[in-house]
Amino acid sequence: MKLLVFSDSHGDTYAMRRALEMHKGLVDYAVFAGDGVSDFMFLREIFPEVTYRAVHGNCDLGAPHSIPEEDTLEVEGARILLVHGHRYGVKFSTARLCAEAQRRAVDLVIYGHTHTPSEEYVDGAHPVTLFNPGSARAGMFGVVEIGRGGILCSHGDVFAD
Repeated sequence: MKLLVFSDSHGDTYAMRRALEMHKGLVDYAVFAGDGVSDFMFLREIFPEVTYRAVHGNCDLGAPHSIPEEDTLEVEGARILLVHGHRYGVKFSTARLCAEAQRRAVDLVIYGHTHTPSEEYVDGAHPVTLFNPGSARAGMFGVVEIGRGGILCSHGDVFAD
């Protein structure tokens, strides 16, 4: 199962459209971690074959009530927490987000807000991977593959050669 992961488009849909075109027919989910949710939801019309999940961020002031602030989904047996991250102070530390992930016993947290791509594996009572795709407005996206081998996260950039 493959997920394309986006966050922080802030009015720019180019990178998300381009990443979906690059992965056409190869992706099952498109996931958005806030701040530009209306940009993201527009993509459903262009790529209807993909399942979309999104949460709103601190800049999504007019987001529809149907878009939650946090979401939990299960994909191929992996529990995923989708948040923007601003309520967990991720610009300063991922400690609160990690503690929440372990409390909820999720395997993967997808978040945004920092505009910086990152991946962090935290061992503990319930090991968790924290994944930030970076800013879609800057051309960044993430790919998460979930299968028998576990969870594999990688970063992409539509402007890279």
